Amino acid sequence: TTTNPEVTIHDKNEVPTITKKYTTKDSTTNADDKFVEVGEIINFTIEGEYPNTEGYAEYFYKLEDNMSPNMTFNGDVVAKIKRGDQVIELGSIVGEEGYVANTNGFSFEIDLVEVYEANDGYVAAGDMFIVEYSATVNETALDNPVLENEAKLTYSNDPNNPDKTETDPTAEIITLYSAKIDVDKYVTGNLSKKLAGATFKLYKKDGDNKLYYVNTNNTITWAAQGGTEYTTNDLGEVVFAGLGDGTYYLEETAAPTGYNLLKDAIEVVISDDTVTDATVEDGIVSGSGVYSVAVANSKGALLPSTGGIGTYIFYILGTILIAGAFILIVTKKRMSTEK
Repeated sequence: TTTNPEVTIHDKNEVPTITKKYTTKDSTTNADDKFVEVGEIINFTIEGEYPNTEGYAEYFYKLEDNMSPNMTFNGDVVAKIKRGDQVIELGSIVGEEGYVANTNGFSFEIDLVEVYEANDGYVAAGDMFIVEYSATVNETALDNPVLENEAKLTYSNDPNNPDKTETDPTAEIITLYSAKIDVDKYVTGNLSKKLAGATFKLYKKDGDNKLYYVNTNNTITWAAQGGTEYTTNDLGEVVFAGLGDGTYYLEETAAPTGYNLLKDAIEVVISDDTVTDATVEDGIVSGSGVYSVAVANSKGALLPSTGGIGTYIFYILGTILIAGAFILIVTKKRMSTEK
């Protein structure tokens, strides 16, 4: 309660809040595509209801956005006001008074009363205040695959004291991953015995075409030919890092000496960030963006594939030997009879 007729009373629940969304090249909402590729651009949107500024001579509104070092801010912040289907484009705020940025984020502050007056009173409480910007997943995500982006809001909360502000205690945080495929090469039947010397490529499909993973100085690209090859170390390990959502194929191009080459590529589907604690001897275990693929190798010579030309050669040689033996037996019998 108050006895001052000049004081505007604001309900304590009338405080501004923000929500944050993102889109990637394949998604439209937060619900999709938790995994992003190195070099990929992520588009972010912060939305908040335009607060009730009645009684304020000034209304301080400050947004801060901080990204983890594996994302590079692209310096492209634009703002707009939206009411229903109508949109007021406020344009770029880069370089405006109150705007501060670095390679991993930005902050800016604005007087919303000034915005109201500049737009002839069109803006009203309940309209949406929208900020859009983007970041690029950089090469440090190859070693640090968890990406975080945090936004927080500070705002005026006393029309009689323009210097009094409050910061929303609940920050909006988006967590994404740049996935890794970790190959674990071992001897068939003995998971603890690792195999060095197995060489792999990784590819994905574009229709009927294969696109191979290429890592050039930590820049990831995809090529129709070639591809970066990795050879397992003494721990039986190679890693393909910096991957987004999608279906990938591990292709063994050389087996360890004395072991059989895998006939078929291994399919790996990267689709969520589910952590799985299970241990497997042959299969895929995912956790926090790391997909561990256990791959067994066997010793010994491989018989030709059923239906292949090698099988027919064995059949033909066997038939010739049997026929030759039969002719030899018949010939010996005739010679014995003539005697």
